[in-house]
Amino acid sequence: MRKIQLADRIMKHAVRAEKTAEKGDINKDEILFNSVAMDCFQAVNYCIELGELVVEEKKLESPYSYREIFDAIFSAGLISIGMRNALTKLAYLRNIIAHQYGSVEPRHIKEMVHLMKYAKQFANKFRK
Repeated sequence: MRKIQLADRIMKHAVRAEKTAEKGDINKDEILFNSVAMDCFQAVNYCIELGELVVEEKKLESPYSYREIFDAIFSAGLISIGMRNALTKLAYLRNIIAHQYGSVEPRHIKEMVHLMKYAKQFANKFRK
């Protein structure tokens, strides 16, 4: 049940990030920028939480970082290298937002929006 809820939340935030990003230029509109950034951030947080459940359920090696969650799932043969790369990149970009390493830039958010398709695929793959 929890996996379904997480998958639904990933889908909700990923789709909203994609649709909101189409409404204007996040380089010029701070409200739009912040809205898209928050939806991407939340989608990735839910991917991380879903990934933790998969690691626990499949009794995979315990990861030390968010990025390593997706490495463990890949190493178990449960996701492709492309999905692993996208999800670890999303975790990295999420950390930029969370910890404000330097400055969060529109290019970071645009990349996250571009990678949301992988978050949605991950949600669909592990929703059950």
